[in-house]
Amino acid sequence: MLYLSIIFAVIPILIYLIILWRLDKYEREPLKSLLFHFLWGMIGAAILSIVFSSIINKNLLYKITSVENAEFLSTIITAPIVEEFLKGIILLLTVRKSFFDNLTDGIVYGGAIGLGFGMTENFLYFFFSTNNLNELIYLALIRNLFSVSTHFIASATFGVFVALSKFKSFNLKIVTIITGYFIAVGIHLIWNFAVSFNLTFFIGILFILITLIVMFGLFQFSLSFERNILIYEMNDEIQNGNLNHKFASVIPDYKLRTSKGWIDEKFRKDYIKLATKLAFRKNQLKNISNFKLKVIYENEVNDLRNKLNQLELASEGLLNNEY
Repeated sequence: MLYLSIIFAVIPILIYLIILWRLDKYEREPLKSLLFHFLWGMIGAAILSIVFSSIINKNLLYKITSVENAEFLSTIITAPIVEEFLKGIILLLTVRKSFFDNLTDGIVYGGAIGLGFGMTENFLYFFFSTNNLNELIYLALIRNLFSVSTHFIASATFGVFVALSKFKSFNLKIVTIITGYFIAVGIHLIWNFAVSFNLTFFIGILFILITLIVMFGLFQFSLSFERNILIYEMNDEIQNGNLNHKFASVIPDYKLRTSKGWIDEKFRKDYIKLATKLAFRKNQLKNISNFKLKVIYENEVNDLRNKLNQLELASEGLLNNEY
């Protein structure tokens, strides 16, 4: 069953990860950054969760109650608290990076961590739970559809709050992060509690389906918000004479900007990347209170604008040196 356990654990999760990455269409995250978060969930958070949960269970729960009660409490209390903390802690470090700068990033990176963690957990369940093929298939369906979704939703939720905290004052940052953590723990706890009893099993499935729909809606809202930023900021650049209308007006339209013909093809990907970053940096500047960070972003905006001007001139054949 080893090979089947690996196949059932790995393939569905990799498909989910690719879909998640592809859905982020306006400013797709660097693949290496996505894989870093995925691997943290798969290896770092998974291993540390096993270690810390075992320590808590052995030194606390098993000493104050029966083995049966301790295992139940571990499932509905220890696991959500420990796992969501260890899955999410890496986001508190990476949110300080320039590539992590909006709500969509929080969903993508948080979701990637959850998927990685779910993959490892699934493999362990598949390999150690049964030697019966039919039981393994049933377990794989349930866990790949719902248990993994729980990890994805909980971690993505925390990622959203971490993203929201990035440009807030210190006090609001702490409140926002703590709020996101407890919501993530709550989602995880409700699922674990519901599936612990036959009577509430389908309630747990319904709960996850609803939260998954909400998360998908939030993701679509975030993408729509990003598009509105692109429309506003590109129009602002055009009206102020900073960018050429011929090129900048294409950026908010995903289908148009991914097609050929509107700019010299060898410059298209660079222009899209730089223009998108320019729009988001300008929008973020409006929410920054830290003076040093504001200066850094202002300089970056000017640098991006200059690079875009060079690409426009090069595409029009007015620049001898290609970008």
